[in-house]
Amino acid sequence: MLTTGALQTLLGVIHFALQQSFQFCGVGSHHQNGIAERRIRDLSDGARASLLHAIQHWPDGVTKNLWPFALKYACNIRNKVRATNGRTPEEIFANMPSSSYVDITYFHPFGCPVYVLDARLQNGNKIPRWEPRSRVGVYLGHSPYHAQSVALVLNLSTGHVSPQYHLVYDDNFTTVQSLQLGTTPTNWPHLYSTNR
Repeated sequence: MLTTGALQTLLGVIHFALQQSFQFCGVGSHHQNGIAERRIRDLSDGARASLLHAIQHWPDGVTKNLWPFALKYACNIRNKVRATNGRTPEEIFANMPSSSYVDITYFHPFGCPVYVLDARLQNGNKIPRWEPRSRVGVYLGHSPYHAQSVALVLNLSTGHVSPQYHLVYDDNFTTVQSLQLGTTPTNWPHLYSTNR
């Protein structure tokens, strides 16, 4: 635990070495840090809207417990969307040229149903003829440690979140009714040909 004197000495060293200064805000005085408070509010509103949209369309698959993933999703969208000057917030922060390309086709609605190819088929093995070739999961955004095409998917039976690549997305939540009835979606050929 740092004493007040040690903290002041440490801040003095940082100010001298990095030519930076610190200003402290009082507790409960949000008006002193308006820029950060506005960004937090924007992210919270975006995450809440995404989460409520998913809950409204798929109440059995998406719950309020996915709030942290919705917040990361809103932050990722905010950082990847180009501003009026043609640069993303990430490019502005890192002082990078606007040469990095973000493919928006990899973005899907938060919480939409995702069909994951069976792991045995992903590894090149065969499965019995009458077993399902995929399982349904919940799309939670991009994996921060992989390529843009790799998504984080919640496994509904185990509750495990893992990065997945071989996916078919249902961006319009059209298969939710079929999931509730336990039937095969009628629009499966269209989803398979257009949303993978």
